[in-house]
Order: sequence, then C-alpha cells, then structure tokens
Amino acid sequence: MTDVDPPEGTSPEDAAPAGAAPGAPETRATAPQEAGGAPARRRVPWSPWWRLGAASLAVGALAWGAGATDAALWLGDDVRSDLAASSADPQEGAFVRSAALACPGTAPWPGDDDPARPRYEVLAAGAPASVLDAVPPPADDTSATAGPDDEASTAGPDDPAATAGPDGAASTAGPDGVASTAGPDDAASTAGPEDAATTAGPDDAASTAGPDDEGPTTPAPPPGASVIRTSDPDGPVAELDAGRPVGVSLDREASALMEAQDELAPGAAGGQLGLGTEAGSRGLTLAACAPVGETQWLVGGGAAPGRTEQLVLSNPGPDPVTVSVAVWGSEGPVPTTGASGIVVPGGGRTVALLDGLAPGADAPVLAVSSNGGPVVAHLAETYREGTTDRGTEIVGPSAAPATDLVVPALPGVPEGDTGEVVLRLAAPGDVQAVVDLTALTPDGAVRLAGQVTRVPAGSTVDVPLPDLPEGATALRLRSDEPVTGGARLEILPAERDPEILDPASATAAPGDGSEGTQGDGDVDDALATAGPGDDASATSSPDETDDPDPQDEPDGRTEQGEPLRRPAGDLAWVGATVPSTSPSGMALPDRSQVPGARATLALTAVDGTTAWITWVDEEGEETSRSVPLTYDTTVLLPVPEDARAVWVVGAGPAGVVAAVHVEGRDGRGAYVASTTVPTLPWTQSLTQVRPVVP
Repeated sequence: MTDVDPPEGTSPEDAAPAGAAPGAPETRATAPQEAGGAPARRRVPWSPWWRLGAASLAVGALAWGAGATDAALWLGDDVRSDLAASSADPQEGAFVRSAALACPGTAPWPGDDDPARPRYEVLAAGAPASVLDAVPPPADDTSATAGPDDEASTAGPDDPAATAGPDGAASTAGPDGVASTAGPDDAASTAGPEDAATTAGPDDAASTAGPDDEGPTTPAPPPGASVIRTSDPDGPVAELDAGRPVGVSLDREASALMEAQDELAPGAAGGQLGLGTEAGSRGLTLAACAPVGETQWLVGGGAAPGRTEQLVLSNPGPDPVTVSVAVWGSEGPVPTTGASGIVVPGGGRTVALLDGLAPGADAPVLAVSSNGGPVVAHLAETYREGTTDRGTEIVGPSAAPATDLVVPALPGVPEGDTGEVVLRLAAPGDVQAVVDLTALTPDGAVRLAGQVTRVPAGSTVDVPLPDLPEGATALRLRSDEPVTGGARLEILPAERDPEILDPASATAAPGDGSEGTQGDGDVDDALATAGPGDDASATSSPDETDDPDPQDEPDGRTEQGEPLRRPAGDLAWVGATVPSTSPSGMALPDRSQVPGARATLALTAVDGTTAWITWVDEEGEETSRSVPLTYDTTVLLPVPEDARAVWVVGAGPAGVVAAVHVEGRDGRGAYVASTTVPTLPWTQSLTQVRPVVP
C-alpha cells in the first residue's frame, strides 16, 4: 500500500487514528536519516476505508456502553467510570444475623428468701413477619385511622439503628477523655467494699446459690440458640419465637439476657415491668431491653438526700468485658473512684453504687464505655425522703450527644395531683452549648418562652419546665454543640397526714412493721419491688382518688401500734433519642397487677410521616394500624390491655420517636413509669466486591 501524506493543513494529532485517546503520546518509528541529516517521517495511513472502519468501531463501543449502563440501572446496580480493581461500598438493607439485648432485672437485696424481695416479669419476642417485610399487613383494627396503603408500603428497612444525631456529632463527645477528669484512685481501680461493683457471672455459683440450694443448674442454651435467660445460672431459659412473646420471672438478683440469631435477630424486642407496694420500695418501673453497645449514655439520678442510684451493667456475650464510667455534673466533670477497669463477666452482670463511683454528683449524666465487647447499661433509681416514698425508676440509654435530638413525651400529671417536669441537659465537650427548646404537641410546635438554655462546657443543667402545654408534649433539642439529655416527671406525695388503718384488716409490714426498719437511701432500699404476684387491687382508675383500702399494707405504726398509711409519690424518666425509620419496639409484660393500670404509647415526628404500629398479644395475634403524623406533632394512643409487645415503623419519608407509659393509683397515691422505646437491631452494612472491568 502506498503511504500518503495527510491533507494539507491537518496536524499530526488530527491525523491520529479514530479511537486514539486525545492527548495520548504519539508512537513513531525512527527512519534512517536522509541526506542533509533530517530523519525521514513515517507516513500515517489515511485511506477512506480506514476512517470508515474506525468510525464503525467507535459507534459500536458507544452502543455497548449505553446498553451496559441501561442494564446496570435496570438491575439496580452502580456503574463506575473508573477501572477500579474492586470496590467496598456499604450495602444497606441486609438484615442482621445476630442480636444481643438485656434488661437490668432486679437490684441487690438482703436475701433471696425474703418474701419482699423484688420480682420482675420480663417478656421477649422476635419480630413478626409483617415487621420484617417492612410492608404493613391489612389493618385488623377497623377503628384505626388508616393512611394510604401505597404510602404505608413504601418504607423499607434502609435506616440502620443508630444513636448519632443528624449532624454526625455523636462521636465528638465520647468518654475517652475520662482520664483527664478522673481522680487519682481511678488508675489503681481498687475500690473498697463499699465502692466495689458486685458481679454475678454464670460460673460464679457462690454468688447466686447458697448451700441449701437444691435442684440442678439450668443447662446453658446450645450455641446459636435464640433465647431469653437470666444472668443467674440457676435461672429460667425460654426460647424466642417470632411474633409470640415468651417470658421469665426474675425473683433473684439477675439481669435478663436476650440472644437472637438468624431470622429472629432483626427486630428482636424485650421489656420488663416491676411493681413495689412495700414501704421503702413503693413504685412502678418500666424498662425496655436495650441493644448492646460499646458506648452508652445514661441521664438520671440526683444528689438529694434519700436518693440512691445503682449502675447495672449486663453482658449477654460469652466473654468478660472491661467497662469505664465517666460522670458529668452541674459543676463539671465529676472525679470518680473505681470507675475504670470494672469487669462484667460473660453472661453475667455487675452492679455498682453511683455514690461509690462519683460521690456527691449533682444532676449526673454518665457515659459508659466498654473494652473487649459491648454491654448494656441501666441506672436503677429509688427516692425516699425520710419515711415518705418518693418513687422508683429504671433509666435506659439516651442518644449520644448530637445537635438535634428529641425527648419523647412524658405522661401528664393526673388530675388532683401535683407534679414537676425537669429537663436535664449535658454538654460533655470542651465548648459551651446553646440549646433551643421547642415543645411538640398534638397541635404542632410551640416555642417555650425564654427556653434558650446555655450549658457550660463539660457540665450538666437541670431546666424546670413549669409552663409546658397541657397534654402529650415532647421536646426538640437543637443546639450549636453536641448535647444529650432526658426529662423527669415527678408526682409529689399528697400534702395530707398519714391515715390510720383498721388494725383488724391491715396486713403486717415487712420485718416488725415499725418505721425504724426501713432505710433512708440505703442500698437495701435501692429498687422498686414487688412482682405480679402481689395482692394489688386493679379496680380503681388512675385518675380518681381512692378511699383508704383496708387491704393495703401499712407503712409503719403509731406509738400505740396502729398501722399507718402515708401518702407516696412516684417518678418517671425518658431519654433523648433520634427519629428513625428503622423499627423500634419493646415487650409489654402483664399490667393487671398494677392498681388501676392503663398504658399509652406516645408517638412524635418532626417531619410529616406515617407511623405503622403492630401490637402482638400473648398468643401471637397481631393488630396493626397506621397513624399519620404531621410536622412537629405528638400523638398519644391507648395500649390495648392484651398487648404484650409493640413495634413502631416509620412508614413515611421521616422517622418516628416513641415512648411507653404505664400509670396506676392506690390509696397512697399515683404510680407512673415511662421508657423511651429503643431502635432495634435491624440492618447491617455489607462489603460488595466488584470485578475489574476490562
């Protein structure tokens, strides 16, 4: 073939073959020099046939690329423009295959055989299929306000459970800086008997069973089983079931530990309820079984005389875990003693007095961090002022510090009672936080007059809220620096003299029945007591003041030996959280032993959305309904009497926050307990490996 020169005026780049990369270096062969010393240039073929062939190849390549892109989009895959050997993209929507949760159970008690020993009922269940599918079934509740079917069915499990705020600020204030605030005794981690944490692991038989204990030890569940069990090796074990609650009774010092595998892991939920009617332990407590975590925040407790808080650390895993605790108070970081190096045995728990870890902490907020595995942290609180019971509560984890959080609605103060609502805020970072408070009511957002609060760096602040709007009211916390928080409702004892009961019909008080047998803030009085077996009347309404009931147990006796019944109060806490479209939920133990019991579910949204609610009774029967939620609103729903578990799914474009309240009343006063409904284990991130594109 005869070489031809490019057309006149055509540059060598223009003469490059079609398909050559623009700007690519030219490849030339060096010809022998001709006369005059100039090298001979190699001719570039430029025939019409060559140009036609190159153009055909280019058109074919473009067609192939378009087809591949279309196919990839059709299959829902991503197409890379670069030629990476592999990619590691997080793929949301894959269910977790293993989940661990824990309820705190009972607090230490003088003796296992004491008839007044606390007893709690704990329930747990795997999520029903309708929750796993994230497509609501047809509603069985014909009275429910149903949303559009297509809207309710569009939400998928694409929001993994998380505690970080929308700004990702959760990681900015961890407890890693505890060394800078801890006292010198922290390094040794050698607390004295009063300060030391009490532990109970499955291998520590001496700590859980006395020499007179009879019967074989409950066999350990096989590896990979989905069960709820106790940290007491002699305690009961029950296999989890999908959508049907199973339970265990805690009549010993133990936590309830949940392990869910495979299809039972996503959406597994649990909860516990405790009722105390004895003097020194009267109160109602409610707690959700919380998922394990390596850093958990607790907002609760106080320094008032007669208040006692116990930190309960539960470890569902098989290996021991080491825990460190950082504490912040109203005066800044609180020096601690023995708060680092706390060992929680595998399959067991550790309980420590907060007064031993951080003596005198006022308005405390705790960060619990673990090394060697995750744990679950709760704070068990009791409050007794002299001989007057002020209430009990169990505080679950709050969200990690963030710049936009929601505190779920608390119950309202019953008619005829006096109550106080206090918001606690903590700014654990190095910068002061300015927090704007907005009330989220059934009628929408309400700005609270003057409620822009400054929280000093590394400190906590208690903010009384006497002017909250009536009805269900949640709080939105927006700040310029990461904060966490929680809210407390305290029902005050009635201002009336103790009542003298009929000696012929009054039952004996614990011990000798005298006032002096009850402690004042002692560890023995540390937690709400009696279980569902107590003879508590369930006929009175929580909104009415009952006449004295001669069957009520006395609080003490007069100098003449006549039985007395004193007015009592109660308290409830809810922790701040983040709206989520992933399922949240908890089990709801039987409430029939709570006098005049009623339960409610509070739902809050900061953006317009739809919440899909699934109730399950003890037989596994489901009742579902959708609840439309407009911007910045809170809705209160009654909990069906036979409901034993609830799951809440944000079925619209935005997330939902939920809390459960249980209320009651006896002759001494009101009972109240609340808990934030936790986001449940749901999805996990997978690594997707792609081959090299040739």
